[in-house]
Amino acid sequence: MAVSSTQPLQEDRLYYETDFRVRSYEVDPTGRVSIISIQNYLQEAASEHALRLGFAIQHLAPKGLTWVLSRFHTQMVDYPGWRETLHLRTWPSGNRGFFSMRDFLLTDASGRIVGRSSTAWLLLDVRRRRPVPVEKHLPDLPFQPERAIDTDFPSLPAPQQPDQTCELPVRFRDLDVNGHANNVAFVEWCLDAVPDEIRHSCMLTELEMHYRAEAGLGDRIISEAEVISRKGKRILLHKLIKTADEKIVALARSHWQSIEGH
Repeated sequence: MAVSSTQPLQEDRLYYETDFRVRSYEVDPTGRVSIISIQNYLQEAASEHALRLGFAIQHLAPKGLTWVLSRFHTQMVDYPGWRETLHLRTWPSGNRGFFSMRDFLLTDASGRIVGRSSTAWLLLDVRRRRPVPVEKHLPDLPFQPERAIDTDFPSLPAPQQPDQTCELPVRFRDLDVNGHANNVAFVEWCLDAVPDEIRHSCMLTELEMHYRAEAGLGDRIISEAEVISRKGKRILLHKLIKTADEKIVALARSHWQSIEGH
């Protein structure tokens, strides 16, 4: 994963805090940090905190287990620019059924909250490719029942009449340590189908995604996007389909706010 290096600023057993200084290769054409970089920051902080807690992939591998991201909901108020600093705070926020929840707060240099995210992870039996109960296999996993976004991750509708479609290959650089496409690659694929008119005139303020299947090297992905609201805030539905078996690998919903002057 291509993210900025981090230095922990403050930590206890339940919370992990760190700063990310926005690099030139992490901004989009607006000169602001991209949502792709934001999602990478979240992933990096989650991985680092899990490592410090003793529940990272490295600790789970001998047990034949691993973590996979199942769902996330990210909200952004603003995107800092190049060389500005983002402060990130994350914590495990509890277990619900097979889901292990983790939440995040993002603040700028002044302490203003600029983003929030709530995520739901599955503990996966690597051999069987099946989720297993977190509380049974990791009974000592600590949590703080505080939510950045109060969500139960409701089902997402699929686009019915796509406004834009594109086909994309799964590249070697998309793969993670599990040998499958990294969760951030799915975000990139969804954004690739956003109509140019929206991409150039709006800011992404909210993104929800549900992962439904894995994708690997050599797969080809069809990304569909349908605009379902065009007044003020534009809302898009996204669907990612694997061409080989026509399996839906992810569904998403994005919210875009018109930029002043557009």
